[in-house]
Amino acid sequence: MPFNDTYINYSRDNLPNRFSIEDLVDRIVAITEKAILAEGGRRWEQGGVLYYEISPQATLTLPEVPGGAVVGPPAELEPRSLIDW
Repeated sequence: MPFNDTYINYSRDNLPNRFSIEDLVDRIVAITEKAILAEGGRRWEQGGVLYYEISPQATLTLPEVPGGAVVGPPAELEPRSLIDW
């Protein structure tokens, strides 16, 4: 565990003022897993390592970005386990 696992929130309205970074990571993983599975992807464990596969037919609808920023196409990624990241 890192020396400092606390995030102090000054500007994000939908988050508490103070929370654990580990809790934030867990929340992001849960939301991501839900989206992957909802779009026909799958999750499996092999040899104690958790893997996700994203369906080639999955769609992604990006929200409007303030300031007119441009979001590029998705990157091509090789399959990895969470441990590799």
